[in-house]
Order: sequence, then C-alpha cells, then structure tokens
Amino acid sequence: MHDLGRRQPDEVPGIMEAVNKAAIETFRSEGAAWLHFGFTPFAGLSREREVPGASEAFSWFTHWLWENGSAVYPARSQLAYKQKWTPHAILPDYIAFQGRAQLGGLLHLFKAATVL
Repeated sequence: MHDLGRRQPDEVPGIMEAVNKAAIETFRSEGAAWLHFGFTPFAGLSREREVPGASEAFSWFTHWLWENGSAVYPARSQLAYKQKWTPHAILPDYIAFQGRAQLGGLLHLFKAATVL
C-alpha cells in the first residue's frame, strides 16, 4: 500500500518519483504482484456502476465534488500522479450505508478521506 505524500509547491519535484521507482524495482525483484496506490475519492465515478436504488442526491454530490471540489480534496491531481505509473488495474471504491445517509456521518467520512 502506497500512501501519497504531498510536495510543497516551492520544493524540487521528482523526489517521490525516485522513491517510487526504487520501491517498484525492489518489489518486482521480490516477486510482489501488486502495489496499491490507495483510495482516490470521487475518481472514476460511473452511473453504470451504481447499484439500483443508490442515493441520487449523494451521487450528484460526489460527481459535483469530482468536477468542482479541488479546494476540498485534490482528487484530480492525485489521480494524475497515480496514472503516470501506468497502472494495470483501476478499481472503483464506493460508499455504502444502510437507510438514509446522515450529514454528520458523511462529514466524518470526508474528513477521514481528506487527512493530508
């Protein structure tokens, strides 16, 4: 499991790339089959993959966050960073809840997903 770091805008780029390259080479030599780059909130959303009965309001909200929520979470730049490693599998992650979602629970979930 790879946990992304964040480079400060005024720092030299390429350090995490060098670390990743060395790690990937080591993992391959050890026979590791996977390196998981972790969850990227709101990326790869698809109405076709939603389960019947999924919350339309929550679906709209998550799609809106993907399009407009970079101030909340830098999902687009995080996904671009991950995609430059040419992943062979991109697996969607979904949120499930029983009954109606409660605003407080969603806020806790978003807080946990956006801790830097």
